Amino acid sequence: MWTVVQFELRSPGYRTAFDLLAGAGFVPHRRPGAGSGGPFSAAVVRDLFQDPAVVSRAIFEALDEAGLSPVAVAASHVHAGRDTRGGAALAPP
Repeated sequence: MWTVVQFELRSPGYRTAFDLLAGAGFVPHRRPGAGSGGPFSAAVVRDLFQDPAVVSRAIFEALDEAGLSPVAVAASHVHAGRDTRGGAALAPP
């Protein structure tokens, strides 16, 4: 199941955060300045079957231990659909 993790940092260390999360198998979904994501500047995604609350806490703790000063982390499961513009899948099956 696809899990999107949105996060906000107090520090400017988003590149470090993306590198850290890439090591855990996450790929960037939204980078700071790439459009409005509501209260969260950045997001990553991964095909993961874990409780979103557990994922949120683990990522918050990892970012905090790395000295990146996380403000908030929120994970949620999403169902991949089809892009209505081209009919291409939004995420691989």
